Amino acid sequence: MTNQVLVVDDDPGVRASLAALLEAGGYRVGVHCDGEALIDDPDLAAAAAVLLDIQMPGRDGLTLLGDLMARPHAPRVVMISGHGDIPTAVQAMQRGAIDFVEKPFDPERVLDAVARAVKLSDGAQDAAPNGGGLNGGALNCLSPREREVLAHLVAGEANKVVARALGISPRTVEVHRARIMQKLEVRSFAELVRLAIANGVTPGAPRT
Repeated sequence: MTNQVLVVDDDPGVRASLAALLEAGGYRVGVHCDGEALIDDPDLAAAAAVLLDIQMPGRDGLTLLGDLMARPHAPRVVMISGHGDIPTAVQAMQRGAIDFVEKPFDPERVLDAVARAVKLSDGAQDAAPNGGGLNGGALNCLSPREREVLAHLVAGEANKVVARALGISPRTVEVHRARIMQKLEVRSFAELVRLAIANGVTPGAPRT
């Protein structure tokens, strides 16, 4: 199993901090400032995972993801997302990215996402909690209102936007979000989005 991880971000500070974190975790790391440099990297063909920033000059993360997914042996991609990039991060997961991590980074969260990417690259089954997908019973535990909230959250909408769409307060959306994550036993919003998409929850429309 290869442990090569490539980091693509136009911010040199982000590249340096991620490289240090991943190297300390035992990975071989290559860093690039843009998509063109990544595509030209001879190590790309053997890389197990790519950490890819969404917002970059030139070829953006979503476009670059499409280029990577078109390859015969595409690496597993984890998107790097700022708070305002969440809707785009959700789109990226729908198009093949396996996860996203938000800035500022939680080191444990980054290492968890990369470890999962490397395992999947090696053909292993997803060993993360609920990695095999939610079962019908889990989704049935959600109330109709919680399913509505979940569909809007999967669309990448902010709490205020969800509240306005459903005629409730942002605080109520927060309460629903916390309950949904508790019921579905997920630890992060990225995991919630990943599992919901994997189980057919359509963004903006509640699952029936």
